[in-house]
Amino acid sequence: MDHRPRGESSSPASILEKFRGDGYLVRDGHLGAARVTVVATAYALDGMTLRDIEVEEVCEILALPRSSHGRGKSAGRFEVSGAIGQRQLRIVYEKPAKAVVKVITAYQD
Repeated sequence: MDHRPRGESSSPASILEKFRGDGYLVRDGHLGAARVTVVATAYALDGMTLRDIEVEEVCEILALPRSSHGRGKSAGRFEVSGAIGQRQLRIVYEKPAKAVVKVITAYQD
């Protein structure tokens, strides 16, 4: 789903401005070794709270080497799985811009 307002620029700055305006969590992070802005929707944050998953844990998994990331089950989505302590977490995300990662959901594998 495209979250860009009709007729507006799709630059990372305009995308982040829209996400901030929608009340999403926006913070710095990494996708593999690349610096990105990580955005988490209210849906993702609610699910993370219910599953006792911290934003820092999600960012740690996203920072795993890109070779461990794969295509998601839905078009335009990606997944990465990794261990945090005794838990194996899976993060599903989209990339609405080159330097922006939008977390869709996070759950325990």
